[in-house]
Amino acid sequence: MLWSIGSRQKADKKAIYGCYVQAYTNGDVYEGEFHKGKCNDSGVYYYYMSGRYEGDWVDGKYNGHGVETWARGSRYRGQYRQGLRHGFRVYRFYTGDVHSQRRG
Repeated sequence: MLWSIGSRQKADKKAIYGCYVQAYTNGDVYEGEFHKGKCNDSGVYYYYMSGRYEGDWVDGKYNGHGVETWARGSRYRGQYRQGLRHGFRVYRFYTGDVHSQRRG
């Protein structure tokens, strides 16, 4: 299911441009920008009952800066490249421990 947020949906689903809310059958929800039917630019992806990702997207993959937050309260803040963690990052565990590193 797709809801528009101030943009028009084109008839071809692969040609969707603009800001939308996309609800998936597994309970996940994406709220943000689409380009050619894929998550692009900035958006938030809510994983059903397990956490969320908020940040930059390119062609449906995490790319740029983003924050992952899990249901128990742990958080990853850092950089991504083509859907993978890359570059400087900081993990904050639900226990309060913090770990930072640079990779890539």
